[in-house]
Amino acid sequence: MATALAVHDAVWTALDALTAVNTYDGEVPKTPPVDPDGRVHAYAVLYASPGNQFSTTLTGGQSALLGSFQVTCVGGDPTRALWCVDKVRTAMATTVTLDGRAYPIRAREEDPGTVRRDDDVAPPRHYVPVEFLVFAP
Repeated sequence: MATALAVHDAVWTALDALTAVNTYDGEVPKTPPVDPDGRVHAYAVLYASPGNQFSTTLTGGQSALLGSFQVTCVGGDPTRALWCVDKVRTAMATTVTLDGRAYPIRAREEDPGTVRRDDDVAPPRHYVPVEFLVFAP
């Protein structure tokens, strides 16, 4: 059976392979890199969930995992944040291998909402949380 850690590790490998976008696993440095205009360079932060175990048979054994994770896409302005979203969605349009089997990563079908601005950090940032699922029966 796939584990939460295995889903995390496989997803992190796919996300960290991104080029031109800085990637972080749950933590962002206090002063992330900035572009020449002084605004924060695009970055993506992986926040993994342990997912949900459940049974796929009538025997009741919980042998399936619906893993979920969020990638928060950030940039120094809305354009950079949305550019990051496009890069992350492209990177996540793949499969991950768990227990020797390939499973697709699926984006949640709900709209994640508007680009938000965070003024509690310097320099300010714009961000969008994008959610994904991996179903490993």
